[in-house]
Amino acid sequence: MTNVSFRLVSELDISHILFICQMTLFSSLTLLMISKPGDLSLKTLKAPATWGIGITFIIDQALFLVMMGFLTATVAVFIGKLNIIFSLMLAVIFNKRKFYKGILIGTIPLVLGAVYMMDNEGVLSNIHLFTLVVLYSFNLAAHLFLIEIHDTNNKTLCFSDDTRVTALVIGVTNMFFLSVIGLLFLVENLYNYDFGDLTPSIGQALNTKAFLYAAFLGIVLTSFTRYLEFVSIRKVKTEYFLALSVISPVLTYFFEKAIGFDAISLTFENSMAASLILSGCLLIVVFGRKESAILNMFFGRKRPSKKQLKQEVARERVIATLIYFKDDMEQASKALGVSVNIVTHVLDGTKEYADSTLDKIRTGFSNNVESKDPVTGLQNRLMFMTKKNKSERENIPYSLMFIDLNKFKPVNDTYGHDVGDMILKGVSDRLHNAYAHEAEISRLGGDEFCLLFYKMNLEAALQRKEEVEALIATPFDVGGVSELIDVSASIGCSSFPEDGKGEDIMKIADKRMYENKG
Repeated sequence: MTNVSFRLVSELDISHILFICQMTLFSSLTLLMISKPGDLSLKTLKAPATWGIGITFIIDQALFLVMMGFLTATVAVFIGKLNIIFSLMLAVIFNKRKFYKGILIGTIPLVLGAVYMMDNEGVLSNIHLFTLVVLYSFNLAAHLFLIEIHDTNNKTLCFSDDTRVTALVIGVTNMFFLSVIGLLFLVENLYNYDFGDLTPSIGQALNTKAFLYAAFLGIVLTSFTRYLEFVSIRKVKTEYFLALSVISPVLTYFFEKAIGFDAISLTFENSMAASLILSGCLLIVVFGRKESAILNMFFGRKRPSKKQLKQEVARERVIATLIYFKDDMEQASKALGVSVNIVTHVLDGTKEYADSTLDKIRTGFSNNVESKDPVTGLQNRLMFMTKKNKSERENIPYSLMFIDLNKFKPVNDTYGHDVGDMILKGVSDRLHNAYAHEAEISRLGGDEFCLLFYKMNLEAALQRKEEVEALIATPFDVGGVSELIDVSASIGCSSFPEDGKGEDIMKIADKRMYENKG
């Protein structure tokens, strides 16, 4: 309906550029009124893709209006499906996207049909019109591709975010239109240069009928179609969005006929060309099932098998392990208990492995990554609390020492966080070497550590407290730092079952630690 509306506009005595400016203004305001205040606004305005979308939108609307002087809207939309070819090219060049062969096969009837129809409609014999069609197709593909890679559009979380981002991008487009109108008007008046229909006359600017029609299109059609465009492309990718809109030429034909315009002539040649274009689009959509999750919603692709889900979970564990070890493949493979080759193949998904290999990855991840503190290699808080709670459930007595480092913040402030991490690692090594055989040792976070001694009462723990304080108080010799670094520890002790259990026992130890610090 939008395409037919633009044909109607092209036949009215109004300023095309002013009409588009008014339409986009109403569209932007409509979406802004629907959305709620929130984040992403400033990022949207700063994003280079926002301004690129604005420029390509101006060119798209202008080229389509010019095409309406030579072609019917139905023919223009059919031939315009060449934009799928350009979108595939952009995806390969800029996103390094790979496609199944079936998708590329679908482009063959699409191109043949478009060329056949252009020949039937005299486009190939008119170099200016042919150039116009190619520019329109490429520009629309570039416009939609910019929407696909728009960073802020890919970070929206709800309907309000979607409408706000779309409204701001359309608003930027409107600013472009206003700037173009102002610049042309200024040049025309300063240099007596006639831009013809590009600059509006006073009468055109005050045309109430055109203004109301622009308001109707902006509020009812453009706001909806632009919103749908942004949301759909984010989920399906540009080429599939264009292919899924395969029904648009058919709808355009019926709208043109309903309004009384001359639509495409249903000759045998044009019918064949239209069939080739439609079949090419359908082939791309069908083969695109393998690549797009949202297409699977429409065409019912089967759910992943248990084997495929296990492979994907293994891949996520490999990614997390590489993050943990700062992309060190050797350390990651050692922690997971598999070879570097297996880690590589699981990561890129090029090979499926037996359940035994995936189980190794699961076990290695659980023991060496998921439960460990990345800085010190000690148990993390989650694993420590798991073991503590297990002792309580099994009624095994224990005592714990809650350790908080003193003078650690000045170390970070003076020498930097790298040296601070070395001190944390040094403390963990001393605790591990001294007590690993008889206690659970954990870094709870920040500069806090905890020791848990099984079957030890509170009195025995208090007797060991000074020993731990002395162990930590020994100065650290850190490479790259000329002087020795001193830190000390404040320690609070509590015991199960004397001091309770769960979080209570941790709070009691923390309270006693602060009393010790004071």
